[in-house]
Amino acid sequence: TPFCPLCMIDKEVRKMTVRGLCTETGYNKDYLFTITDEGSLLYMGDHTSYIYFDKETLVWRWYDRKNNQSVANSLSSENTMLLGVHVFDFSTVKDDICTARAESKLVKIKLTSCGEGEFTCNDGQCVDMEQRCNQISNCRDESDEDDCNML
Repeated sequence: TPFCPLCMIDKEVRKMTVRGLCTETGYNKDYLFTITDEGSLLYMGDHTSYIYFDKETLVWRWYDRKNNQSVANSLSSENTMLLGVHVFDFSTVKDDICTARAESKLVKIKLTSCGEGEFTCNDGQCVDMEQRCNQISNCRDESDEDDCNML
């Protein structure tokens, strides 16, 4: 049975947080998800941004209504629900302060429902921060043991 991190969120309000963008970004950090009339997942930012899956091009689109000509795209599949770690291409985002001087316009972000004191696994699962780097794989994808340095 496939793991469904969104199904396991134990909060009434499905608040999602984006991690991995610079603090000066024009994109929202916090999102609420909803299901459209067509049955598609839509993440609505708390101010002006939104993320949705374009079923025609099979690409996740990340817009900000302040400049709807600029869009970041991810080739992640729809069934990921964009939870966990995903790569977004910011090359078509105009005047993006976060990637303006970067060599690459590809940015790894995490969309997570995990709260303070929780680690977001690469697949979106949440585990206690105390379980990170404890030499026991607590994430199904074992990402809680990635990049750990033992002293």
